[in-house]
Amino acid sequence: MGIMPLPSEELLQHLDQTRAALRAAVDSIPPAHREQRPGADRWSVAEVLEHLAIVERRIAGRLSDALAAARASSATSSAGSLAAAIDPKQVAQLADRSQRFKTSEASEPRGALSADAAWTALEEVRADVARLVRESDAYGLEDPIAPHPRFGPWTFRQWVVFAGGHDARHADQIREMLPAFRAPAPAASVLQAIGRTPLVRLRSVVPAGAADVYVKLEFFNPTGSYKDRMALAMIEGAERRGALRSGMRVVEFTGGSTGSSLAMVCATKGYRAVL
Repeated sequence: MGIMPLPSEELLQHLDQTRAALRAAVDSIPPAHREQRPGADRWSVAEVLEHLAIVERRIAGRLSDALAAARASSATSSAGSLAAAIDPKQVAQLADRSQRFKTSEASEPRGALSADAAWTALEEVRADVARLVRESDAYGLEDPIAPHPRFGPWTFRQWVVFAGGHDARHADQIREMLPAFRAPAPAASVLQAIGRTPLVRLRSVVPAGAADVYVKLEFFNPTGSYKDRMALAMIEGAERRGALRSGMRVVEFTGGSTGSSLAMVCATKGYRAVL
């Protein structure tokens, strides 16, 4: 008969495995993109890590309080408490990302940390959690210590399993960001580059607590102007209506950026532009 591992050994292995998966997911995103959101309503890698650190800090507080109460009551471990520390059903529940959890306001990232700073904060709190887990073997800790808003009351060890499962859920979320940051396929025409301008979130110029503010960097259009969009829409609209056909000229009274944009579109499509 083999020796049953201590609950802390199982729990720490679970935490190590899920943290390694999270690190691999972070490393899959190029460093230059880890503070960028993959979409207007999605968190960046840095924000995900900040959220994880906030939640794990709260978990560490609950674990610490539970251990302090166990020490005060002298509730030592019993043979029954040496059963498997990890319930596979709980692990499966946490891994099921079809079940979405609403993030509380207190757990929302503030967006003030870089990805590296958020990772450092997360590792610091993980060291505290690991220490508490190692100290927990001396106590039974079989009673619930705090409720989860979705799953109800959880024991000390169920909260530790959640800390690992939370890492795993967000590792999946980070991996899903990768397509948003892949370089697009080469454009077959300069016209395909029109409108493919980046969306950037403003931070330092937006007051704390204000709405999220984004700007489109239209100077990334081929001629450096948003009027590339207008010129392309005008020419293609005329083509669809039959008002502009091969061999015809485009005449526009302009001496500014509209002319530059029209000249570029017409040259690409083979029309002579008279400005």
